[in-house]
Amino acid sequence: LRFQEALVQDPNYAPAYAGLGEAYWRKYNATKETNWIDVARRHCSRALQLDSQLAPARVTLGILYAGAGEHDKAIDEFKQALLLDPINSHAYRELAQAYEKKGLLQEAEATFRKAINMHPNYWATHNALGTFYYRSGQYPKAEKCFLQVIELTPDNYSVYRNLGGLYSLMER
Repeated sequence: LRFQEALVQDPNYAPAYAGLGEAYWRKYNATKETNWIDVARRHCSRALQLDSQLAPARVTLGILYAGAGEHDKAIDEFKQALLLDPINSHAYRELAQAYEKKGLLQEAEATFRKAINMHPNYWATHNALGTFYYRSGQYPKAEKCFLQVIELTPDNYSVYRNLGGLYSLMER
């Protein structure tokens, strides 16, 4: 609603289009109604028409490509976003996940690690790396990451769920 209000005031406000692109992508994730993908893509494209240097629009477009299985295009968008905003932890996490989906596991791990080095106290990247290790069967490394998330955000219920699932697999 706020993005739409912003566009009423300024129909050429690129960040509002980028925000709507992400909002519609989230709506697709919640509903699985495929029409929201096209709506999200149109809004991201419009944002980039207005401002080709807008990193959040590139990140969302990369997420859309990754969601469609177009990992090379996703990787390109995330790299573009990082050229525009070299400390964007969201872009790093998404880039790492695109590498992982493409089977480039060393690149994925290195990208997660780079993001953590840039923002060592940001719990979400530690959690994403832990999930990466979990999926690749590297349980002790996953445990270490999840314990780090607990140190950073002790009230974060999702990491306890992740750690519990990990311990179940480890028969602990």
